[in-house]
Amino acid sequence: MSFSAKIKIAHAIGVIGDEAKDDLEKIRTVRNTFAHSILEIDFETPEIQAVCKSIKVPAATKAMAPKIDEDWEIETAKGIFLMAVTLYSAIFLYEPEADAQEGASPDKPER
Repeated sequence: MSFSAKIKIAHAIGVIGDEAKDDLEKIRTVRNTFAHSILEIDFETPEIQAVCKSIKVPAATKAMAPKIDEDWEIETAKGIFLMAVTLYSAIFLYEPEADAQEGASPDKPER
């Protein structure tokens, strides 16, 4: 199943909201552009910059944690893209039931 189909299904069943759907579509677009472009492109390419800078989750994170830019450089297209991919990956990989297992400690994860 394609990434696009997974995004649409997750949105349709309410796993993700409109903003996450839009961000994930932008991540997919950038990924596909890099994977399939016959032109030489990078994060300085104006079209890539425009898409990356319209991803919302890094800006929202910066509002909650102002010093985060010191490590992530989220003022750059590459920094925005990498932070968005990292944050969405963490959200989707988090398993709350693993924390509830006997012997699991928030200070000492079993993984």
